[in-house]
Amino acid sequence: VFKLPPGVDFMKLPSVIKRDTGVWHPLRLRIGLDKTKALRIGTIQEVAHVFQPQLLLVDHVPVGIWGELLPLLEMLKRRDDPPVIVLGLRDILDRPEVTRALWERDGSYQAIRKFYDEIFIYGCREVFDTSSHYGLEKEFAPMIRYCGYVCAKEPYKSKEQMRKELQVERRLVVVMGGGGLDAYPMMQTCMKVTSGVNGCANRPKA
Repeated sequence: VFKLPPGVDFMKLPSVIKRDTGVWHPLRLRIGLDKTKALRIGTIQEVAHVFQPQLLLVDHVPVGIWGELLPLLEMLKRRDDPPVIVLGLRDILDRPEVTRALWERDGSYQAIRKFYDEIFIYGCREVFDTSSHYGLEKEFAPMIRYCGYVCAKEPYKSKEQMRKELQVERRLVVVMGGGGLDAYPMMQTCMKVTSGVNGCANRPKA
């Protein structure tokens, strides 16, 4: 989606998959949770030790899915010249009460307080007040920056233009499921709902 600029590359961590709120499992490696966690911790720490970053941008999960970022955050803060540590959050994470409970349980609020310098929210406060809903507004307000939505820029097109490009003449329902990995049940439900709506006899199949 985004072309990498010169000097940028990826270091791959062992993949995991989310099974439930706060519940993750190894996706491909058959070595168990503890060894997968140890691999992720070791890889992250070694990269940081060799690279000596001036900036660390943590995406989505303040302490890591299993707390595997905590040793790294401790190590970086002990440096004589610690990097700027930023937490990047999409605007909508989960139901506010679910996210708040999870962050209390895994120590995320404490980690933000202890390690982080800034919080970037990829959204617009006017659309969804992330900081208020997830308990960040009062204590962490000076750290928060709303960055707008991070996406590829597309020229504005009228609905007439879009219908012409998509060759759509009848009513159109757009269903979006984020990254899509766990969106199929929601999309399947939407397809079932449309089956009872007049004029949807030629609807696409899920």
